[in-house]
Amino acid sequence: ALKGDAGDAAPLPPNAVRGVRIGVPRGHFRERLAPAVEAAVEAVVRVFADLGGEIVDADWEDAARARAAAFVINRAETGETVWD
Repeated sequence: ALKGDAGDAAPLPPNAVRGVRIGVPRGHFRERLAPAVEAAVEAVVRVFADLGGEIVDADWEDAARARAAAFVINRAETGETVWD
C-alpha cells in the first residue's frame, strides 16, 4: 500500500514519459467499471498523455472468452488440489 497522499509526491518534469507507449485497456475491461473509477482512469490517461506518453488503445477482442476459459481451468485445478 502507498503511504502519504498525492500531495507528498514530487511533480514529474514535462515530457517525463515522452516516447513511452502506454497501453490502455478498453472494451471488456471497462464494461463493469463504476463511473467514478472510469473517470479516474481517464484522468490518469490524460496525465500520462500530458507528460509525453503515447497512449495506445489495447483492445483484446477475445478477453471475455479467455476469462471464461480461465474460470473453467481454475475450477478444475482447485478441485484437483482440494480432493487430492
